[in-house]
Amino acid sequence: MEFADYRGRDAVALAEACASGEATAEALFDLARARLAKVNPQINAVCIDMTDIARQRLAEPPAGRFAGVPFLIKDIIQDHAGVPTTAGSRALRNQVPPQHSDYTRRVLDAGLVVAAVEEEVEPVVGEDVCAGRGLVATLRKAQRRDGDLRVVLGQDAHDAVV
Repeated sequence: MEFADYRGRDAVALAEACASGEATAEALFDLARARLAKVNPQINAVCIDMTDIARQRLAEPPAGRFAGVPFLIKDIIQDHAGVPTTAGSRALRNQVPPQHSDYTRRVLDAGLVVAAVEEEVEPVVGEDVCAGRGLVATLRKAQRRDGDLRVVLGQDAHDAVV
């Protein structure tokens, strides 16, 4: 699958491509990682790369409704065991949850492959820990400059990475 095809599909269509054998979970992940490498330096949406964890997950084919679809979790409430959750605060930079949150467990049970943790752009406590440089404004500039940045997966406007 080429990126132009990937970007034109939603999570359901990407899962169907994996299920039918049209694409593999690894190929989708590689497309998402390539896009992340290209776009994230401009918009700084991702603060924790989870490539190693995702590759371990891909070692056994994911199962579930969205099996093999790359996904981002937020740096707030969506705890992934062993991965720091800061809620955008430097004070919490050493908080590493021992278990998945209910939300993250459901994401994983659905077969989604968590590629990274995205920055919390509405700091809950104190200053932005991931970037310290206004992601929202940066993304708005990137969207104006590069009209093809858009959401394929995710929850917010800054999920333009994958």
